[in-house]
Amino acid sequence: MRDPRYSSFWKRFAAISIDSLLLLPFSILSSQLMSRTNGNKEFICFLVLAPLLIGAVYQLSLIMKFGQTIGKMLMGITVLLDDEKTFPKAIPILKRILFMSLPTIISLFLNKEAILNGSFFEVKKQETLSPDEMRFLMIVIPYYLLDLGTFFIDKRKRCLHDIFAKTVVVNR
Repeated sequence: MRDPRYSSFWKRFAAISIDSLLLLPFSILSSQLMSRTNGNKEFICFLVLAPLLIGAVYQLSLIMKFGQTIGKMLMGITVLLDDEKTFPKAIPILKRILFMSLPTIISLFLNKEAILNGSFFEVKKQETLSPDEMRFLMIVIPYYLLDLGTFFIDKRKRCLHDIFAKTVVVNR
């Protein structure tokens, strides 16, 4: 039997869903502004990276201060260091963020030409996935399945990003 101190999959899933909904307006605003870039590559880069940076600051500031994001607060779970006593400081949180953002960063790099010329964001009527979309999925799906898979075999219910950052998510 697993230790009840550690957060369940569904609580963690609900917490990340709540946090994603809270951050969604920034992504929507960024995508709406894409049509107004007039080919300005610096502005395009800013609009692509801004939601990632806002999400990173959101997680970093709240987890350092409270051990929780708003989603985790609502779900009654907390991120702690492996000692299960202290909130993580900047480096472990940044490791978590980097690990979870890596597939997106890789995809942005692989698709940089399409992003910079604006074709990546064009809505096209198509019945199959584009090569860019396929490449993105071929990176993201296995990566997150591996990250999540460790949750189900780890005694402390840690995902790979928790193990990498030396953190654990516990029930309050």
